[in-house]
Amino acid sequence: MYSFRDARRFGFRRAFHHPQLVLGQCMAHLPAPVPAGAQRLDAWLKGPVYYDSDVRLRAAVESDRSSFALIAAGEERPAILGCWRRSAASESLLPQ
Repeated sequence: MYSFRDARRFGFRRAFHHPQLVLGQCMAHLPAPVPAGAQRLDAWLKGPVYYDSDVRLRAAVESDRSSFALIAAGEERPAILGCWRRSAASESLLPQ
């Protein structure tokens, strides 16, 4: 969590929530990909979610993936975009 002083030092209007905490809250409101097993989350942090902001979670849920956008009130662009899906057995993020 950032204090007001820290946020202002980096050019933000006011203090904001930790992005990974907000991302976890978004995922808590989505169904897990089916079937269970290895999963992958791709997320793009586009802007801060300030304390006391009203937010809206928009999601498109399919059987094997959930795509979502978190939009703070008064903002045109999403603060977070993401896609949570089942990972293919052949997928690897590590170099071969």
